[in-house]
Amino acid sequence: MFDQGRSTRLERVARQIVVLCLLAVAPVFAQQPTAAEPAVKEITPGVAVDSARKTVDLPGYVTTGENEGKTLGAYEVKQTFEFGGRIVDRSGSLDMWDSYVNLESGPRLLEQTLDMHSANHTGLVFDDLTLANFGYFGDPNNVTRLQIQKGNLYRFQGNFRRDKNFFDYNLLANPLNPANSNPSVPILVSPHLFETTRRMTDLSLNLFDQGPIRLRFGYGHYVNDGTALSTVHQGTEGLLSQPTRNTSDNYQAGISVRILPRTSLNYDQFYTHYKNDSYWTLA
Repeated sequence: MFDQGRSTRLERVARQIVVLCLLAVAPVFAQQPTAAEPAVKEITPGVAVDSARKTVDLPGYVTTGENEGKTLGAYEVKQTFEFGGRIVDRSGSLDMWDSYVNLESGPRLLEQTLDMHSANHTGLVFDDLTLANFGYFGDPNNVTRLQIQKGNLYRFQGNFRRDKNFFDYNLLANPLNPANSNPSVPILVSPHLFETTRRMTDLSLNLFDQGPIRLRFGYGHYVNDGTALSTVHQGTEGLLSQPTRNTSDNYQAGISVRILPRTSLNYDQFYTHYKNDSYWTLA
């Protein structure tokens, strides 16, 4: 009887162990994927413009993000253009509009991108090229960005920006329009009119980015030119004109030496040349 009872207890324990094992491995089997199915690539559709139909009924189209590109020699080329336009309907002061908004009607290059990539690094002059532009053909702000790279040999980056600034807020308290002036010669523009354009160019070149001796060069060219008005407060109010042209050229050269492990010796030299050709004269 003793042996029979001990055998019964052993069987009960064995059954409990089997149940616990099954419970332990069940989640593992539950996480196993089912039969392999081809992955479906999710595409974010755009919305076609059709004012005569409801939005929910509009057909979708593949956006430029799905551009697969074309093969051109050793390069895979992807390029996009986005053209548009502005239609401006305004009333009131044109000078106030330009001071706060400064956007006019006309066609625009909203965005342009160009990507060239050599997957096998067999490009003759470069392996990767990226070019981007926006804001041209009328907007006050234009930008161009260019990046070119050839393996670990060199990496070139260039940026160009143009900003047109306009301010002509002709306040009611314009001191050049006194109420008792005789003869009265009204000044219809702000005595501090400001109409200038800034052009900024930045170039950088890095050589041997992964080598023990690395070189880097940089150049920046900044121009601010245009015209401005101001006043002089000596005895009477006089209107001054200031033809403006400020130029700045920045040069950079540097070297990094990385021969010892976890050690980098760096030296950079900077040189800036500034020229101010602005002057004052009575308007």
